[in-house]
Amino acid sequence: MNKVFLDTNVVLDFLLDRRPFSEEASRIFDLSESGEIELFISSLTVNNIYYISRKLIGHQKSIDLIKELLEIVEILNSDKASILMALDLEFSDFEDGIQNAVAILNPGIEIIISRNTKDFRKSALPAMSPEVYLKTFF
Repeated sequence: MNKVFLDTNVVLDFLLDRRPFSEEASRIFDLSESGEIELFISSLTVNNIYYISRKLIGHQKSIDLIKELLEIVEILNSDKASILMALDLEFSDFEDGIQNAVAILNPGIEIIISRNTKDFRKSALPAMSPEVYLKTFF
């Protein structure tokens, strides 16, 4: 089973039905529900989801979405080791550096799925868009 790390943008596409991106994000979540892949996000992603979704749909709906999400994905902690690694990775976006470090420091994660794959050019893990991931593996 593929262990896949999702960037925040893919999760938001799914949760907020951000078209046209939500269709591919939904297919990825469907693969998880059918047991074909296992999905992981960082604890940082949960914070970002709340911050962004609260502005669009309000506090309670954001909380409800996050609770639903937590039934589907596994959460990986961003800790001191991941922050220190991110500081040394020289990513142009520090948040992406943290996301990348969290994925790298968790054995078994095979790929990062993001709509902004260019942000992960320096990653030791392959990064694919949802579209490319689905075409490649499914």
